[in-house]
Amino acid sequence: MCFSAPVSFAASGVLAATGVGVIKRKPLRREILFAIIPFLFAFQQSIEGLQWLAIKQGEQSLFLGYVFLFFAFLIWPIYIPLSIYKMEETQKRARILRIFISAGVIATAYLLFILLKQPLEILVVGQSIQYLINIPLGDIGAFAYLAIVAGGCFVSSDRHIRWFGSAILASFFITFFLFRVTLISTWCFFAAILSFMIYFHFVKKTSGLSKNKKQVRI
Repeated sequence: MCFSAPVSFAASGVLAATGVGVIKRKPLRREILFAIIPFLFAFQQSIEGLQWLAIKQGEQSLFLGYVFLFFAFLIWPIYIPLSIYKMEETQKRARILRIFISAGVIATAYLLFILLKQPLEILVVGQSIQYLINIPLGDIGAFAYLAIVAGGCFVSSDRHIRWFGSAILASFFITFFLFRVTLISTWCFFAAILSFMIYFHFVKKTSGLSKNKKQVRI
């Protein structure tokens, strides 16, 4: 798969537009964290776009690499289950989501330790970016990360969020088996594009509210 600065910047632009579309749907206060996920992915993809520009000039940027991994390692494991928890109205499901948030905190602490202790190399492999950093848990760690990030989606009582989780899960396995060497970069790209699905969660919500208002008027 061929990636480049234009691809990353184009993805960033589409996601930023998606974020604007979501905000126009006037999310509730408890929905804000979930609503701005496309904006955060847009920023992360713009960082990788800048990394591609640096690579084109003959040198990789460790600073940009660490900013990219800041999102991948330290933001998403906590942020995604937390954003779903804030929206969940069923107490039983909310209690389960708190477990995912706690697991995300543990994963983030571990990955922060890795970032501080292990050197980072940035390579181009198969026209994708490889963030080469030694994570001792290897594949076990990758599947644990997947369970934390995608698992919370399946706990949600909202079917659109569960669909989002299913898409994230499928994109992981596609990336793991076809683009394993560049798993971090490639999966983040797929996950970023899939965050477009968040828009449909808010379309569904506002459509439901409009329908209820019409019924009340009748």
